[in-house]
Parts: sequence; structure tokens; C-alpha cells
Amino acid sequence: MSAGMLERSQIVPNVYSGYYQDGKRSIVAEADSRYQQNLSAWQLFFWEQLIDRKVYLGDQRYLNLYSGQNYEHQKYIFNVAMPVTNMVVGRQRQHRKGTKLLPTQGSSSQTASQGTKVLQGAYGIDNTYNTISNCFKESTITGLALMHSWIDYRRDPICGDLKTECFSADMVMMDAFWREQDLSDCQFIRTRKYLHKDQVKAMLPGREYDIDMLNDQAYFDTKFTFMPQQYNIRRKGFLAYDEYWYLTERMGTFIVDPETYESTEVDFDKEDLNNLKLKYPDIVVVREKVPTVHLAIIVNNTCFYDGPNPLGVDFYPFTPFVGYHDLANNNYSFRYQGIIRNIRDSQYLYNYRKQLEMDLLAAQFSGVDVLTTANGVKVTIGDGGLFTQELQSISNADISLQYGS
Repeated sequence: MSAGMLERSQIVPNVYSGYYQDGKRSIVAEADSRYQQNLSAWQLFFWEQLIDRKVYLGDQRYLNLYSGQNYEHQKYIFNVAMPVTNMVVGRQRQHRKGTKLLPTQGSSSQTASQGTKVLQGAYGIDNTYNTISNCFKESTITGLALMHSWIDYRRDPICGDLKTECFSADMVMMDAFWREQDLSDCQFIRTRKYLHKDQVKAMLPGREYDIDMLNDQAYFDTKFTFMPQQYNIRRKGFLAYDEYWYLTERMGTFIVDPETYESTEVDFDKEDLNNLKLKYPDIVVVREKVPTVHLAIIVNNTCFYDGPNPLGVDFYPFTPFVGYHDLANNNYSFRYQGIIRNIRDSQYLYNYRKQLEMDLLAAQFSGVDVLTTANGVKVTIGDGGLFTQELQSISNADISLQYGS
């Protein structure tokens, strides 16, 4: 390192370093246990969303099981599902709303305006609106997608950059019975990405040696089996990077005004609280448990981090995008649905009818048989010549098939 240059750790502390773990088996076992407990429900949806995606792309081989005919029978596929879906997605891209901060409870409108400009600047760097549209598209196809928001310190080691990414349904395992759109009742969310070692090292500074010890040659487990990487498509050189988010509790300190019952949470030490009481002797200090969210980073089934949300907030950094979400349905095959789900049968029947029409045309009389009239004139059926003659007898070359008119 050149003289006068500082590392990030010399300027601001690493947000992960205080809670780094060396193979904490208990949190890995908890994450695996919750995965297995919810797998039976999600497996039904995973299969349906895979079919939805194939139909959207024009692959309807599985649909031929309806009639018992194999795929080769339908030589031509007319994709009617993709234009319908793209029309809805295109409409959303043309008319999507912008994010704007609004002042509440007498707050400054000028401050809200400045915050909006800052947020729009961050959106422009990250291309956040495109990520929102991608999540919307995923929800129209499969019925479910999550948008993940996080801070990336790789290019800006001081403040970090706002980053968003789209998690499709096959990359997510979460509480099967969540209901609230803010995910406040969701017990856990586990996501998976396959990253190269250098990418993981950049995500977890200071753990380069431990990451080098991991096997990146075709690591395989029985989780997230619907991801493309699980089908051995260039999986060598990748590490399974899992983030396990789960609900927990922390102790919070609140100051309460006994006259108005207004309260606010503070991050004061004992000295600050004593000084506050000296200035405002009527203030009441209350310590109470606060629901929060913790994160465990698991790479190739090895825990590297287990601690508070690096964003410093008490909620999940995910925004769910759902198509048709039927909370009362106990069959997970139909709990989440996109536009494609109700187009699948229509597309199958349309292509099936087109194939039958082609088969019917191919099986029709070809017009190559030649008939001879009583005057010795040869007439080929289909050229119109038969119907221009006067009414007369027609003989066929085969006496057994002869007839007249």
C-alpha cells in the first residue's frame, strides 16, 4: 500500500467483523431445519413455477401429457403466452411510478425534497427502477419474486452504494405461511446465489484465507434444486452463497414522557441517561424487548457471519412482488399464481387444434386418381374438369370400384 493511503478498516469499521463466525454449526443446523420444515409446501409451488416459466418461453412439452401424445407430435408451437405477459410488463415499464419522500407530522418539505433528489440519484446509479420492473415481470410469470436492497462497499468504501437485486422464486426459501406485505410475520428468509471466490472475498473482507479453503469444484447439496446451477451448467468455480435472515429480539432503551405518553427509542449509554434525567427529571426510562432481524451468511454450508442486520434496521431488506396470492388456499400449487397460470391450458388447446388441422389437411384426398369418361376422356379429380362435362358414365381403372352418374 502506498504511503499516505488508508484502508477502509482504518477509516470506518467493517460492518461484519464484529460478528464474524468460524463455522458456527448451530445456526447452520437451524437454517437447514427450517428449510426442510417448509420444503414440502414450497416444492409444489416450485414445480408449478418451473412449468409457468417454460410455457412463457414456448416450451410446452409437459402439456402433451394431457393427451398422452409425445412432444414430437406437435412440430410447431405458437407462443400466445409471451405476448400477453410482455404487454402487461411493457405497460408497467411505460407507466411505473417514481419514488418520492413526503413530509409527515409537520416535517420540512424542503428536507423531503432534498431526500427525494438523493434517492433518485442513488436509483440512477443502481438502475433500481429496472430492477423493480424485473421483479414485476417475475411475479407476472411465476407469481412471486423478492427485491433485495443492500449496501455495497466495494466501490465506495466510506458510505457504500445502494444496490438492489431480483430474487426469482427458485432462489428463495421462506416461511410458508407469511401473510403481511411488509414480511413482519415471516419467521425466516433464506436466499442463494452462486458466486466466484473473488466475489465472495469482496463481500466478506478479512476472510480471504478461509474462503480459499472452500471447495469450488462442483459443490452440490440438495437445496434450491430448481436453480439452473443445480443442473451442472458450469457450476465449477462457484461457491454457494446463502443469506439466512431470521426474526429475533434485542433489548431497546426508551424514554417516555409521563404527561403525554410519547416515547422514543434512544441509543444512550449510562452517562447520557443520567445527564438526561438531571435535565428532565420527569422522564421515565424503559428497557423493553424489540423485534428485530438478524443475518447469517453461509458459504458452502459454512457460517461466516451471524449478527445484526448490516443495514442497522429491524426489518427484512426485501420487498415482495406477488401476482395472485390466495392466503386461504391450503394447496401450495395454487397459492401463488402469475398471468401464465391461466394461459397454460389455452396455449395447449390452441396448439393442439392447429396440429389437428395440419394432420387433417395432410390426410385429405390428394387428387392424383385419374377417372375415364364414357367418351374416353381422362379426368383428374380436383382440377374442375369433371364438372364441366355433360352428365355421363364414368369408369374407374379398377372394375371393382367402378360407379356411374
